[in-house]
Amino acid sequence: MRGSSLGIMALMTVIFTFPSWGGVYCTDKNWKTGTELYKKYEQRYNNLSTDFNQSLEYHRKFEFLSDNFSGQQLTRAWRDNPEKMTPVIEQYRQDLFSQADTFAKLRQRSLQVSKGLKKSRDLWKKLADYCYDEDKYQDYKSGRNNMRKIIDTLKMANELVAKCDRIKLVYLKEVGFLADIERNRRL
Repeated sequence: MRGSSLGIMALMTVIFTFPSWGGVYCTDKNWKTGTELYKKYEQRYNNLSTDFNQSLEYHRKFEFLSDNFSGQQLTRAWRDNPEKMTPVIEQYRQDLFSQADTFAKLRQRSLQVSKGLKKSRDLWKKLADYCYDEDKYQDYKSGRNNMRKIIDTLKMANELVAKCDRIKLVYLKEVGFLADIERNRRL
C-alpha cells in the first residue's frame, strides 16, 4: 500500500512539474529552430529588398513616352515615319513588358517571404506561450520580442507586395497607352 502511494506521489509530481502532461517545449533546441527559421526568412527578405531597390532605381530612371509626348504627337510621328517608329515602339513595348514582369516576379518572391515569416511568427508565438506555461518568464518575454521583430519584417514584406503591384501597373498602363496610339494610327 505504501509503495502505491509513493508511485501516485511521483506521478503527481511529474504531472504538476511539467505542463502539457510532461511535454517540455521551451527548450534550447526549439529556440534554435525558431532562430534558424527567422534568420532564413530575414535573409530572404534582405535579398529581396536589395533586388527591389535595384529595380526601383531602374524604374525611377525609366523614360515613359506618355510623360514626354501626347498620344496625338506619337500617333502623328508613327503615321509619318512608320519604318523608323515601328521598331522603336516594338522595342519600347518589350521593355515595358520586361519591367512589368520584373515587378511581378518580385511580388511573387515577396509573397513567398511573407508566407515564411508568418510561419516563423506563429512558431515564436507558440514557443513564447510554452515558455510562459512552463514558468520561464524571461524566455517568454524574449520569445514575444522575437515575434514582434518578425511582425515588423512581415509588414515590410507585405509593403513590398503592394509596391510591386503599383509599379507593375504603371508599366501596364503605358502598354495600354501604346495600344491606343496604334489603334489611332490605323484610323
